[in-house]
Amino acid sequence: MNNSDTEIVSALKLSIAERIGSDRFGTWFRKTRIEHRDGTVRILAAHEFALNILRNRIRDEIEEACQLVIGESCKVEFLVDANCTANLNDNQAGQSSAGPAGESAGHRVTSPDAATNSEPSDPGTDATKTRQPRSSKSQLRTHNDQTVGSKRKFASLNQFAAGQSNRIAISSAEHVAANPGIVSPLFLYGATGIGKSHLAEGIWGRVRRSADRLRCVYLSAEQFTSYFLQALNGSGLPTFRQRYRHVDLLVIEDVQFFARKRATIVELQHTIDSVLRDGRQMVITADRPPNELGELGDEMVNRFTGGLVIRVESPDREARQQILRQRAAALHMELPEEVVDFVADHLTEDVRKLQGALNRLDAVSRATGQPVTMGLAAKALDDIVQANKKVVGLSDIEQAVCDIFEVSPTHLRSSTKSRRLAHPRMLAMALARKHTRAGLAEIGEFFGRRSHATVISASKKVQLWQSDGSSVRMFDQECPVKDAIRRVERRLLG
Repeated sequence: MNNSDTEIVSALKLSIAERIGSDRFGTWFRKTRIEHRDGTVRILAAHEFALNILRNRIRDEIEEACQLVIGESCKVEFLVDANCTANLNDNQAGQSSAGPAGESAGHRVTSPDAATNSEPSDPGTDATKTRQPRSSKSQLRTHNDQTVGSKRKFASLNQFAAGQSNRIAISSAEHVAANPGIVSPLFLYGATGIGKSHLAEGIWGRVRRSADRLRCVYLSAEQFTSYFLQALNGSGLPTFRQRYRHVDLLVIEDVQFFARKRATIVELQHTIDSVLRDGRQMVITADRPPNELGELGDEMVNRFTGGLVIRVESPDREARQQILRQRAAALHMELPEEVVDFVADHLTEDVRKLQGALNRLDAVSRATGQPVTMGLAAKALDDIVQANKKVVGLSDIEQAVCDIFEVSPTHLRSSTKSRRLAHPRMLAMALARKHTRAGLAEIGEFFGRRSHATVISASKKVQLWQSDGSSVRMFDQECPVKDAIRRVERRLLG
């Protein structure tokens, strides 16, 4: 079985155990194996007698569990397999069926990926310094593949360069950090490398250093999935649930990773419900807004939108300049303002590219013994600047609009004036003026032999729609024009 099948089987075990009880599950499934492949669940027993017990006594419960985890189309087969071996002992079955009510209140919040009992260091401090003794409200830090003992420094909210583009984002982050639980979950979304993790880390660090000594957990969606599967397959669900459901702040990054992981999604739903029910704080990050995470299911999307959803924008020029100055100061590097402007004007999307550009400038300056000047910067960063220039053509605009609005190029260029086609067509012409060097006549000719006046009119209408918050029809539902443009541009420039 692949990883997806293994996860489904683990979820089935849990669901069946919850229906029939851990004792019966441990007894009847000790020498039984469950397999899943291509929408079919196979219950394999060592002999016909054991198989008949399952088939005759708990077939309904098994089929209910299969429909819940996999869906209505799931098929269930009962087969004899003489080579079948035990797949779950009594202890594991008991853990699988246990819920929050059966968990011990005395369990500590410990790190799933570290054997140490020491207190993790504060963000921005060296983990090798003297550690504080662990208390019943001990704290946990995990991030990507970093363990509790990592020397990695977490970002601070004070260091976030907001500019005009992210004023709302930083204000919301500071509000949540000062008042954890007042608005939850906080859902931060945006493209890679623009500051979502910085804000999430900043909230985590500020809450964790508060006088209340709150319990804080920070991990990625991949880590949550990994630890959940470990718990299903032996380490114990009660401990897992105690660890993540009973904290004051739970930060989970990159939730789009959960797509199509049904068992993990169900567990995450219960985790979110537990945290929110107790008035505690969740911070979630993703690369897209909740309404584009349909693969996680409507229930999960509803949970995300029930709090505060904030888009983290690409840094504007002011913010990019501030980021460059901060990075230069960290490198003890003298950076002329003309170089700051040059880099900020040519690397406009990704904060990591800005930092990488300065790292290269610093390395070249040290290697050559020359100060950083405009000439050195232009030469040293030429390949980065050129690579960042993506050439966009009219056909690229057309394809992106057609993909997002699900219309054909032929219909987009037609003379049809229905709203379903006219609005995407006007958006396409407006975006063509914004992202290409094509003239008005060329744009009009491309999109159905329209006049240059029509192109100008379309651009003005799109600007008006954006300013007054108008919507366009997309996927049989209304979508704000700003969001529609954002989706097209993400497809176009991503």
